[in-house]
Amino acid sequence: GFEHYNPTDYRLEFVAREQMFYIVSPKDVVMAQPRNVDDNIQWLVKQKKYELAYQKAVAAEPNEVSSATLEKAGTHYLHHLVGKKEYGEAANLLPLVAGNSGKQWKFWIYRFFREKQLRLIAHLIPTDDPRLEDTTYQLVLIEFLQFDTEKLKDTVKNWLENGIIGKEMKKVLLTAITRRNSKNAEEQLPVDPYLLDTLISIHTSEGQFDLALSICLELRKDTVFELIEKHA
Repeated sequence: GFEHYNPTDYRLEFVAREQMFYIVSPKDVVMAQPRNVDDNIQWLVKQKKYELAYQKAVAAEPNEVSSATLEKAGTHYLHHLVGKKEYGEAANLLPLVAGNSGKQWKFWIYRFFREKQLRLIAHLIPTDDPRLEDTTYQLVLIEFLQFDTEKLKDTVKNWLENGIIGKEMKKVLLTAITRRNSKNAEEQLPVDPYLLDTLISIHTSEGQFDLALSICLELRKDTVFELIEKHA
C-alpha cells in the first residue's frame, strides 16, 4: 500500500501537448489536468451556486463552455429562482435559457402555470420557431381568463391574427367565456367588457358577423360602424 512508499517513490511528469500531469508511483499512475472554465461552472452547479455558475457561463467565450453546460447552469438557476418565488427575474431569464427548444418552453410554461404566474411569461412565449402544441397555448388563455381578462382580450386578438387559435381552441374559449359570463350574471356581477371584446374577435374570425355586431351594439362600441361597413 501507499503507506509503505517514500517521497522519492513518486514523481510528477507533465506532457505539454496533452496539457496533462501524471503522478507516477510504483503501482499507480494518476492523471490530472488544469481545470478549465467549463469544469469550474460544473463545479459551481454541484455546489448549488447557481447564480454564479450561470453568470460565469454567460460571460465565458463560446469555445470555453459547452452548450450542455450553459443549458445546465441556466436550468438550475431557473429552478432556483422559481423555488424562491422570484418569478419576475425567472421570467426575464427564461427566453435566454429555453431559446428555441420546444421541450424547454413546454416544461416552463406548465411550471409557471402551476405557480399561477403564467401571465408573467405569456408575452415571451414563442408562436413560431418553435411552434408549441395547442394545449400549451390554451394554458395561457385559461390563466388570463381567471386573472386578467384585459390581457385575454389582447392575446386572443393577436393570436387570432397569427393563426395560433384554431377552431378547437375557439370552441374551448367560447365555452369557458360563456360559463364565466353566466357565473357573473348569477352572482349579479357587472358584465366584463373585456370578455365581450374577446367574443367579438372570435365571432368575427369565424365570419359570425351578426353575433359580433350584437355584442358591439350592447357595448355601444365605436367600431360597430366599421364592422357594418366591412361585412354588411
